[in-house]
Amino acid sequence: MLQRLFTNTVELTINNRVVLFNSLDDFEFALDARTAIPLEKINDTVKASKGALQEESDAIDFAKETLSKLVSQSPETSSGITMRLKSTNSAIFSKDNGWRDIIVALNGSESLQLCQYKQIALKMYLRYLSNRLGLIKTVQDKNYDSESMEDNVTSLSSTSSFDIKDQPEAMYDSTDRKMKSIPKGKSVVIRIKKGERIELSLSNYKCELLIEDGIKFIDYNNIEYPVLIGKNKIGRSQGCTVKFDDGPTGISRVHMTIMNHNNKKLEFTDLSNHGTYYQHFTH
Repeated sequence: MLQRLFTNTVELTINNRVVLFNSLDDFEFALDARTAIPLEKINDTVKASKGALQEESDAIDFAKETLSKLVSQSPETSSGITMRLKSTNSAIFSKDNGWRDIIVALNGSESLQLCQYKQIALKMYLRYLSNRLGLIKTVQDKNYDSESMEDNVTSLSSTSSFDIKDQPEAMYDSTDRKMKSIPKGKSVVIRIKKGERIELSLSNYKCELLIEDGIKFIDYNNIEYPVLIGKNKIGRSQGCTVKFDDGPTGISRVHMTIMNHNNKKLEFTDLSNHGTYYQHFTH
C-alpha cells in the first residue's frame, strides 16, 4: 500500500513495515543501500554450477534489457511509466532486499507525483542487477582460471552425433559429414591453430569460425564478427557479442557462449533450446 501523507512525504509498506520517505533524495538514499547483494545470494552464487550461473546471467540480461527500455520510454514527468510498469510482470523483480514489494507498492498508486519515485526505483534496481552480473562474472572468471582445461573437455558418445543430411537441405550442403552435439549446459574445449576452421550449426543455421591471426565468427548471412579474448555470447539478446536479428526463430536469446582462451583454445557451452553442433577441421 502506498499513499501520500503530506505534500512531499510518501508512505510505503515493505514486508508489512511502514516506511516514510520525505523527499526524492530520501527515497534514493534508502534504495541505494538495497543495491548491495545479500550475503545469502553471494554464497549461492559462489556455490552455483557453471550452467546455473549462465542461466542466471541470461535472466538478468533479459531483465536489464526490458527495464532499460521501459525507463528510456518513460520521462520522469510522464504518466506513461505507470502504465508500462503495471503491464510488466512483477516476477521480473527479485524478492531480494524487498525489491518486488517496493515495485508492487509503487504500482498501487497512479499519482503523477509518484512517477519520479518509480523512475528512481527502476534505475536503482537496474544498479542492483548490474551488481549481480558483476558478481556472477567474477565467479565465472575465477572458475575459468582455477579449472584445468584438460579436465573440462567433454567426452562425446556416438549417440551425440548429428547427421548433417538429416537437417533441412537449404541450410547445408549434401556431404555425408557428421557434426558433434554440444550437450546443453556443458562445455566442449577445442585446441586450435592458425589456418583451421570450425563449422557450427546453431539450430539449423550454419555458421563458421575461422582461425587466423585472430578468430572470426561468420554467421549464416556471411556477416563477420571478431571473437574476443574471454567470454563471447552468441544469440539474439541485446548484450550478445554476436547478435542475430529476430529472423532466425530457432536461435535462442543466448544460444551459446564461446570462451576464447588467448586464441589457443575455444570453450563452447550450449544454452539453447534447439541445439548446437560443431565440426573441427584441422590441417
